[in-house]
Amino acid sequence: MRIAMFLFHTFHNDHRVLKEARSLIDEGNEVILVAARESDSLPAVAREEGIEVRRIRLHRWPFRKGRFLEYFLRAAMEGWRIDADVYHCHDLDTLLPGFLASRRRRAPLVYDSHELYSETHFLIGRKMEQAIWNFLERHLIRQADRVITVSDPIAEELRRRYAVDLPAVVRNIPAKIDPPEPAPFFETAGDTPLFLCQGYLQPGRGLPMLVRAMRHVPRGRLVLLGDGELTADLVDLVSTLGLQERVHILPAVPIAELPSRTAAATVGLIAYSTDSLNFAYALPNKFFEYIMAGVPVLTSPLPEVARLVERYSVGRVVDPCDEETFAREMNRLASDPEAIALMKEKCAAAIDDLQWAREEEKLLSLYREIASTRN
Repeated sequence: MRIAMFLFHTFHNDHRVLKEARSLIDEGNEVILVAARESDSLPAVAREEGIEVRRIRLHRWPFRKGRFLEYFLRAAMEGWRIDADVYHCHDLDTLLPGFLASRRRRAPLVYDSHELYSETHFLIGRKMEQAIWNFLERHLIRQADRVITVSDPIAEELRRRYAVDLPAVVRNIPAKIDPPEPAPFFETAGDTPLFLCQGYLQPGRGLPMLVRAMRHVPRGRLVLLGDGELTADLVDLVSTLGLQERVHILPAVPIAELPSRTAAATVGLIAYSTDSLNFAYALPNKFFEYIMAGVPVLTSPLPEVARLVERYSVGRVVDPCDEETFAREMNRLASDPEAIALMKEKCAAAIDDLQWAREEEKLLSLYREIASTRN
């Protein structure tokens, strides 16, 4: 089958989209990805990881909605030109153009909800914008032939809100790899514990709290690995607190390099707030990336993450999620190498269950069902 995917960013370091596209290609399908092009430095058309990527150059708009409207129109037109057998929309911000293209071509529509979009941090407090996105999702999710999401709570919430069939859950788990050789962040790290929080630097992920917590962690370094809208604010906070020697904000690394970087950590951190339903129901990529690299996890009380931490004994849950409590648990782990060693063993054992091959089969099964209905 020829599958058109839609993505409202540049397709750099998007692990989920890459995994899904690769799996579908390995199954014998063709995947064409319609993505965004933020600058002329990116090619308009390229073949990346076996995927044909067509990027839409978006203009600067004085208001944020302009970018969405431009993408909706131009992505729908690009989708019409592709003449795909299936249109696969990655997240709510691509569902409208995918719907329009699929109806024009009379082809099945797959909605891949990466998160509870209307509850994301940038919509909290924006009641009119939330209402618009809720309206779009309510009407378009019912037009999708299949719905996929990333965690059981989000699947249940989508079913409850929109009275649709329970979406299929395809979790963001990496492909199984051999234990990576650690690539240290610092030449003179020695036996100093390294606390790592990787991923996009955005509000709601507890990043300022982690920086402040380091005031109460006398032994250890913190690395925030990623890019995002909070980068400048976090750099300023580190400077204000005088933590430049112990807190390091480093840019995101290519997907292929990430496992070795992750493996250099002593403990992986997740500090998402539970104030937003989107974060409370989250099952972040980084949790599985830590486990795959053999790194124990210290996490805020996200229900799905906490359930897996307790099931596999691969870390600890910090509740309440405040800087003093987090710092106390960081100090306990920093001074307990035996506990760290045991958790690392548990991570290695958990990988047999927590690997992409198990999630991949759910995705491929869904597409086989679609193919059978078209034949």
